[in-house]
Amino acid sequence: MAMWVVRMFVLASLVAVIGCGGSDDAEQAQQTTSTTTASAVCGEGAVEPVTLTTDDGVELAAVLVGEGDVGVVLGHQLRSDYCSWVPFAKELASRHVSALAINFVSVSPDDDMVAGARELQRRGAERIMLAGASMGGTAALVAAARVDAAGVASLSGPREFGGLDALSYVRRLDVPALFLAAQDDAGFVDDARTLYRATKSRDKALVITTGFEHGTDLLGDPKARRALLDFLVSG
Repeated sequence: MAMWVVRMFVLASLVAVIGCGGSDDAEQAQQTTSTTTASAVCGEGAVEPVTLTTDDGVELAAVLVGEGDVGVVLGHQLRSDYCSWVPFAKELASRHVSALAINFVSVSPDDDMVAGARELQRRGAERIMLAGASMGGTAALVAAARVDAAGVASLSGPREFGGLDALSYVRRLDVPALFLAAQDDAGFVDDARTLYRATKSRDKALVITTGFEHGTDLLGDPKARRALLDFLVSG
């Protein structure tokens, strides 16, 4: 099977998101219920559910972990949701980083990344980093120029997705950029190399792991996990 056919099959096989939402005593009770719901969905400890609104008035669910001067917006891959990022978000939080994992709902997922970045800025984050897996990586690269991001990371992000053309954006991207991909992840590793070469910034890195892991599955590789963690914490 030709590589482009394999790649299109992967993209087509990878959709859908889930969300969960949101003080006197009544307000406190509501907040506790929302936090419990978000925790139950993700199977993790306490996270703060957040509702974001894009410039187009679209509402989306997110979960926030930690606080700090550096804020990181985390975007998931297709057929996934913010829960895929929560364990890593907790690791970021332990290093005094505010991590916001979002659920994509907009036709243009970069709008959702922008909404996440603005929420972190509203909460006091002074430096915003964006990171995304697969389609989230493409969205992060496109959104980086729109929010004056301090850096952006893409895990298996395709050069084009759903009308977003990351290649045209990275050609004028002048902030630190990190590209992660697995050497046997057909098509996506080629896109990672293409995006890396095209990125305008001189402060950029390309990390290729062994195997065929895609998106957040790359975080199972210690080399990739350390590279992403160090990159985002440095802010």
